[in-house]
Amino acid sequence: MARPLARSLAPLTEESLPGLILRLAHRLERSPARIAELCGLNGHQNRLSAHYLMALPDDLTQAFAISSHLHTDEVRTLTLSCFASAYPPLGSVRLDGSRNTAAARKMWAAGLSRSYCPACLAGDGSTVQNLYGGPWRLRWHLPVSFACTAHHRLLARSCPQCDGTPNQPANTERQGLITQRTTSGLHPAQCRHLATSDGAGQRRPAAMCAARLDRPQAAAILSGCDLRQLIALQARIDRHLLPGPHSLTVTGPGPDPGFFPDLIAAAQLIRLAWPESARFAPSALLAELIDRHLASAAEQRAALAPGQHARHTWAAPTDPLECGALLVTADCLLGENASDDSGLVERVQPLAVAAFTRHPANIGAALRRMDFSPHLARALAPRLNGFYRAGGHRPAVRVPSRHSTFSIDHVPARSFPRSGSSPTSAPF
Repeated sequence: MARPLARSLAPLTEESLPGLILRLAHRLERSPARIAELCGLNGHQNRLSAHYLMALPDDLTQAFAISSHLHTDEVRTLTLSCFASAYPPLGSVRLDGSRNTAAARKMWAAGLSRSYCPACLAGDGSTVQNLYGGPWRLRWHLPVSFACTAHHRLLARSCPQCDGTPNQPANTERQGLITQRTTSGLHPAQCRHLATSDGAGQRRPAAMCAARLDRPQAAAILSGCDLRQLIALQARIDRHLLPGPHSLTVTGPGPDPGFFPDLIAAAQLIRLAWPESARFAPSALLAELIDRHLASAAEQRAALAPGQHARHTWAAPTDPLECGALLVTADCLLGENASDDSGLVERVQPLAVAAFTRHPANIGAALRRMDFSPHLARALAPRLNGFYRAGGHRPAVRVPSRHSTFSIDHVPARSFPRSGSSPTSAPF
């Protein structure tokens, strides 16, 4: 049975479970694996399971709450379950192993490796954050987080010293909640990667990188207009994730359930219809970033052996700048008023035709699994002589042919004629 720790820490705003474990390990001078053991979270081979990021079972929630002197509701807000009602892709997958971790990336649900804001990790100047660092924010695990609106900058993807990605495991380690979990003595903002080269690129025996990620880093080179558009979109995304100032709760619907599915579907369409969709990019630089992302994906597919399939063809771009460029272009495609079907159809239909022509084998199945708004569904659906295609071989999207406010309650019951009466006496 878990026992209370001698010393604990209160969770910071929007802090993730691995972030709190790292801060506890630093304060108590123990490894993250030992902290997990003391809090009842250690699994097979003392491993911190990846699916703890999504949600903790009730028994583990209770054990962690007792050990860390927290309320069970505080523990639940450390996992991605608190975003489940606002971010629909989280409801489609579970993080319970490497296979489903890949599925989470594919469905734009979550990723264990994460981008970060160096200024957030540096803390807000308070005593506790000066000692143990700022929060590893939970939203950084979501693919739609690519910028920090508080510090007006794009998130960083990798360590500036070893180029390692936070929580991306070495080839010899299964992906878990924290990389190098048995290593102690590191600050929560220090890189936990094993570096195999020095600054000049020379090979050397593997050693802990331990570079500080909370130091100022060079920001991406963007024009003021591009940066403002990216930050504005991130602010809208954050408002949909956290609709109110104190709404980080497990329950409660988001303000617009179609916002994220439409944005993700539009981003997929931008990629599938490229370069025809390049005209929706707000600037030439953002279009170039999307082109770079697609070129890299094409190189990865070309390197596959015969019979192999790309595992992350539909996954979100891992680079925050490329992801932001793709999402802001998707937002421009959707327009300010997605319910304006005529304008949306004119923008989307040419791209849908191009995408269906190039990818007839897989795009239909992929789109059928996606759940987006009726407005976007009508814009995506193939048409024949002005009508939505209702049949055919593996139709991609099934939608009603027009808006309707009728329901089954509006259909009157049929009255059958009495014996011997004229059929014309029936109301139908």
